[in-house]
Amino acid sequence: MLLSCGGCGWRRRYDPLRIAHRLYTLGDGGLQTPVADVAARIKAACARCGARRWDACLAYPPGLDDREAMRLRRRLRD
Repeated sequence: MLLSCGGCGWRRRYDPLRIAHRLYTLGDGGLQTPVADVAARIKAACARCGARRWDACLAYPPGLDDREAMRLRRRLRD
C-alpha cells in the first residue's frame, strides 16, 4: 500500500496486512476496511510538512503485467 501526503506529496510504502492489524487493535477497522478509507483513519502528521491529509492506494510492483497478475490470482485462489 502506498500512502502519500496531500500537502507535499511525500510517499511511503506499507504492508497492507500490518495496517489492517493496527486498525483492528485500535478498534478503528480491520481486514474489511477498504483501501480508500485507510487514508481517512490516519491521524498522524506528515514527517515532512506536518499536514494531516493522506491519500492511499495499492502499490503494484514494477513490471507486473496482466499475465503475472492472473498467475498470482490463481495461486491465491488455489
